[in-house]
Amino acid sequence: ISPLTPFGQGAGAWQVAVRYDFLDLNDGGVVGGEGNTWLVGLNWFPHAYVGFKLNYSRQEIEDGDLPGNGEGDIDVISLRTQFDF
Repeated sequence: ISPLTPFGQGAGAWQVAVRYDFLDLNDGGVVGGEGNTWLVGLNWFPHAYVGFKLNYSRQEIEDGDLPGNGEGDIDVISLRTQFDF
């Protein structure tokens, strides 16, 4: 991604991302459960060769053969810095 106005001359380039995933791990005698995941991301490219990516995702697991009741929620926050050379 190459911003029209790089940081210093403008705000760089911004992206907003939203994603939904569904995963079914039940098959035959295997009870792996089902998972629903929502992800929201914000990406900033101050220059053509630098990017910062911030993501938040929430996964809800149901009907799994996990210790306890086989259900649970997972929250993940990730930040990535990317250099292209």
